[in-house]
Amino acid sequence: MTADCVVDASSLEELLSLVEARDPAAVRAAAALGSPAGPELALASALAIEGRRERRGTFIVVTGIDRSGKETHVFNPRHVGGVRPLVDFMRDLGYDAMGIRQPEYDLLSGQLIRSYLGAEGSCRISGRLSRDVAWILWSLNRALLNAPAALWLSGEGRALVSKRWSESNVAYHAAQGVSPDRILSLEGRFIQPDLFLVLDVDPEVSARRMEGDADTFESRLGLLSAARAVLMDLGKYFPGSTVVRVDASREPGAVNRELQQAIRDFLRRRS
Repeated sequence: MTADCVVDASSLEELLSLVEARDPAAVRAAAALGSPAGPELALASALAIEGRRERRGTFIVVTGIDRSGKETHVFNPRHVGGVRPLVDFMRDLGYDAMGIRQPEYDLLSGQLIRSYLGAEGSCRISGRLSRDVAWILWSLNRALLNAPAALWLSGEGRALVSKRWSESNVAYHAAQGVSPDRILSLEGRFIQPDLFLVLDVDPEVSARRMEGDADTFESRLGLLSAARAVLMDLGKYFPGSTVVRVDASREPGAVNRELQQAIRDFLRRRS
């Protein structure tokens, strides 16, 4: 961990509160942090306040609680478990397809998320960040991907497949007492998916799959259960999106085939 990328928790809380209020002063507050993360957070704040939702392409989000198989089904270049990544599957269907992950930990905002979760990285939070505003860190990280994602989806014949999006923020932070309305008031300004594919597993299965490798979220079975309950009711929070639940407790090949069929069915209904 580099010693020069440190963000004071109280200053970060002030910045995040300004972002939630859509106050342009957030950009100045980020720039004043005195950290290498400042310029990135300033850009993210401006993008989050502005928002953007236009698109022509097809936006698919693969979601689920931890260890439900999201990475396996979105990327998985070696086709482990007989799984064809959904990015490749969309290309098979003739789309110009791209995949993204959320959070994007390579960004400094992603490193701050890692710090909040108790993991080491290249940038850290000094002090304790309030749970009441911590969710906005995820929103800022997403804002940085929202702009290129919207640009990508502005073209015809394009598809974007994302591992998680706004729904994950709603699920995990609503499970910790944050009002979904607060999160959606900010994140509703981002592009939202045409199709959610929810990989559903029992929280106890999720916990067993972790094999002791758990972060602040994953180590709490109650939190996983509460997050799962939100994901099972995504239509309530994202009425403009189609939601398909898939039993992800089965062997990966069977899950992958059902995901592919769900996409075919969705595209056929939409045509």
